[in-house]
Amino acid sequence: MFSWNSLFATSLLLILSIVSLAADTLKLKDGTILEGKIVKETPESIQFEYNITKSIKDIKTIKRSDIKVIDKEEADEIALNEIKKILPTASLLTVEDYDKILEGKPAEFMANFKSSKLKPSVQDVIDQLLEEKAKVEANSVKIDGKWITSEEAQMDPYNHNALILATRLKASVSDRKYSLALTQFETLEKEFEFSTAYAASITTVLETLPKYEARLTQYKSNYDRLDIQREKDLKSMEKPDRDLAVKDFQRRQKRFEGLRQEAKENKERWTPVSEWNLPSIDENLDTVVKETERLGKLDISKAGTTAKMLAEAFHDLADNKLNSAQSKLDIAKTNGASGDVIKDLEGKIDAGKKAARAAAAEAAAKAENENPPTEGEDPKTGKIERKPSSPKKPKQATGNEKPAADPDAGQSAPESVTQDESGGMSFQTLLLILAGALLVVTIVAKVFLKSPEEKTQE
Repeated sequence: MFSWNSLFATSLLLILSIVSLAADTLKLKDGTILEGKIVKETPESIQFEYNITKSIKDIKTIKRSDIKVIDKEEADEIALNEIKKILPTASLLTVEDYDKILEGKPAEFMANFKSSKLKPSVQDVIDQLLEEKAKVEANSVKIDGKWITSEEAQMDPYNHNALILATRLKASVSDRKYSLALTQFETLEKEFEFSTAYAASITTVLETLPKYEARLTQYKSNYDRLDIQREKDLKSMEKPDRDLAVKDFQRRQKRFEGLRQEAKENKERWTPVSEWNLPSIDENLDTVVKETERLGKLDISKAGTTAKMLAEAFHDLADNKLNSAQSKLDIAKTNGASGDVIKDLEGKIDAGKKAARAAAAEAAAKAENENPPTEGEDPKTGKIERKPSSPKKPKQATGNEKPAADPDAGQSAPESVTQDESGGMSFQTLLLILAGALLVVTIVAKVFLKSPEEKTQE
């Protein structure tokens, strides 16, 4: 049953553990600097515990007359220094990760040092953590110190997802989880072969393979000794404990063999390895040799150029620069890029071009409906131009046709003159009417205006 005494004891132990972390510094008059912890103080001297080496400590009594400066580091300073190490945060943290961090050292500081003058500094750290948590809740991710919003990720989901996997690969290498890192690289290559993250990860893997080979070699050299030691340990146990240990070992090995068989059926390049299973060690050593040779032959520069062109094609598509996107995609294809990602990108570019053509046609039709052109108006430029009359069909010959006018005499009117230019009739017709009228007037004048000589003759 929980009691106040146990609560007090727990709190006291926590406070003492924090205080014990405090590091004090003594600067002696001869220039010596000692870092450690003050154990006991008297008016004349100080007992000081310090490290001779990382594992060996010593307690020394020092006269105050020999001490120039005593610098005591308080427990809250120690705690604050530990909290400051939280920032900058790692890549790809989840909301749960931030909650766990906030509930740890920052919360403990606020509970244990309520009157500390350092609380504002701790609050600054808490505020930054809360701000980052809010970004993650909004579907942003932090990778290598840079925040990527969900909108930015949607511009190029192919390279974004590849970058996430490559970031996890790098974290696995940093944690010396080489088997996991190589498995992640295998997935990266299968699913994102033409991504910028894959091209950049080739060098990382080439540097990791020798480290993994060294570990596997160590497993192999330790195998016989490990097996002998296990047999000795079993013999030293009582029968019931030995039976339980054997059963547990067999259960774990059976599970391991199942995972190994599953990896082989899935044709995975890297299979699980166990220091208790010699065949698995040998298999992975062979794979290290093959992968080192295969990756060493890759043209990393070409892979980088291909990935860059494909990434820029994605961004051009997002910016609706369709011709530029097509051009860069063509370069990537020339360099060997293929597969579903290429087909998908091609389909989106084609769809974008069709949509652009349809939008242009719709805009033109709408403009024509809103501003219909007048007779003779060019619908594109809006300028009024005289249109030539449609050519007349030639009439069949009857024998009464007048000879064609001589073009050099300047007597015939061009047929392209419209009715608008002659008040509703052609210029040729008007000439004919005037000629006929003149003929009639001439005849009438001759009849009624004869000279006396002509009348006498009659």
